[in-house]
Amino acid sequence: TKEQGDITGEPWGAPNAAVYWKNANVVDDFLIDINKGEILKYVGTKSNITVPSKVTIKGTDFNLTKIADNAFYGNQVINTVNISDGIISIGKDAFSLCGSLKNVTIPDSVTHIDSRAFSLCNNINISIPTKTRGSISGEPWGASSSNVYWKDTTIVDGFLVDINKGEILKYLGTEVDITIPSKVKIKGVEYNLTKIAD
Repeated sequence: TKEQGDITGEPWGAPNAAVYWKNANVVDDFLIDINKGEILKYVGTKSNITVPSKVTIKGTDFNLTKIADNAFYGNQVINTVNISDGIISIGKDAFSLCGSLKNVTIPDSVTHIDSRAFSLCNNINISIPTKTRGSISGEPWGASSSNVYWKDTTIVDGFLVDINKGEILKYLGTEVDITIPSKVKIKGVEYNLTKIAD
């Protein structure tokens, strides 16, 4: 009988919990708050999922714009997540401790990702193919050993580089002895590299 937020502190120390408020509905394995346009929890068992930005309930369309705090927290099944265009923000610990998560695609509509959204996740490939590096602050959002692929990043000779900023972002190769390049050539165009990034 109560709506989300009527009792503060959710999920009361249980980040994996799914809380079924009065305004919550389950649609296609997602617990959603139609009033706030939030995805509250993934309650399904699929490993490859698409996070919707619109759902239909009894013939009425509802837009979803946020992945709420802890929405996928601790999920050990999901492997690949494609977020639909229309989602604007990803909350705190939304994907934290997702041990099997390897690939996430983030659409152009996302403007905010909480600094802890992917905390304690390892070796994730986060793809943001339509945005330039730095347009969403906080990279890699708590996933310290992960790779973030922006519109202006590419892999050249085992190095992930930002060609616009002239930075070497990460070494992805397996060689023991390496030479760090100061120039790279991509499709016949030469780019200068002047910085080894954090």
